[in-house]
Amino acid sequence: MEEVKSRGQPFLVVDNFNSICKFLDIPIEKAAKELIDFIQELNVKAVIVSEQTNEILESMVDGVIEMMYTFLEGRIFRKMLLKKLLGVEIKNPIYHFTLINSNFTYFPVVDLGDILKSVLKKPIYPKGKPLLGEMIDRSSISPEIPILLIELETSSAREISYILQALIVAILLGKGYSGIITPMRSEDAAKFLTPHTDMAKFLNNVRFLYPRIKREDEKPQSFINTIQENINELKKENKSPIFLILRYDLLGKILGDETARRIVKEITLSNMVKNDVCIVITSKSDKIDIEELERSSSTIIKVFEEHGRIFCYGEKPYTQIYGILFQEKENHIEINLTPMV
Repeated sequence: MEEVKSRGQPFLVVDNFNSICKFLDIPIEKAAKELIDFIQELNVKAVIVSEQTNEILESMVDGVIEMMYTFLEGRIFRKMLLKKLLGVEIKNPIYHFTLINSNFTYFPVVDLGDILKSVLKKPIYPKGKPLLGEMIDRSSISPEIPILLIELETSSAREISYILQALIVAILLGKGYSGIITPMRSEDAAKFLTPHTDMAKFLNNVRFLYPRIKREDEKPQSFINTIQENINELKKENKSPIFLILRYDLLGKILGDETARRIVKEITLSNMVKNDVCIVITSKSDKIDIEELERSSSTIIKVFEEHGRIFCYGEKPYTQIYGILFQEKENHIEINLTPMV
């Protein structure tokens, strides 16, 4: 030990405490006291790993960090709980993490308001696992109705849906698609287009539609016809596959739930062919009935928020959980999907 001390500030790692107790065949209480006495006598810092919660040992140490995992819909979901840090105010007691590539990586808290401000100024590019692109491809070649449903279970549905739309449009324009986003007002569309100057030649291939129903006797069918007409015009002009991005919950508020369902059903059945894709984004709440939509969707992604972190996973087909990380670069925003393993 003296030789180790001479090389610098030493520390001791005990991995793991329970195995030592079992090997020595001594009670946990006695082992805890003797171990702490030994560490204090050596005057070194120590990390003690225990496979089970031990109140006696926890009471003797300066800090307690509990690593745990649960299963969320059959998927591993890892958390780290800061239970005790002597003399330190714990502002964020819960951290989510992954052990990808045998490395510990934690997911930081995301300020979606700040991210959205950046997305309105800079283009957004995917990095890491191309989950969204793979799901879009799967939907477009599906023998079923080509619908990709993205469910948002978060208090930040507006921010996340806007960021996802920006990312989806970047992916689809890069694949040679033309398409429609609805509902989106013209003033919002201008903000939406600003960061994508690097794709200026493609932006004429995107149309933004907003229903303007002012009179009670004006039928929602007129808006359905407007969407169909624009799809037909884009197909004729560009001879390219079509995407239709629908913010389902907003359409339901504007036109009513029944009309929103009709738009999805009628447009996809009558206008969508092979390689076309309909992307439906909606917040998930008790007020919105999406069971029928889930049944008819060829692919489903669920996005949720916990303790300020954003995660997603594929419901159909099954995937593991991914943490969504954002990193602002000088000229763009990177979005990275990191698997939780």
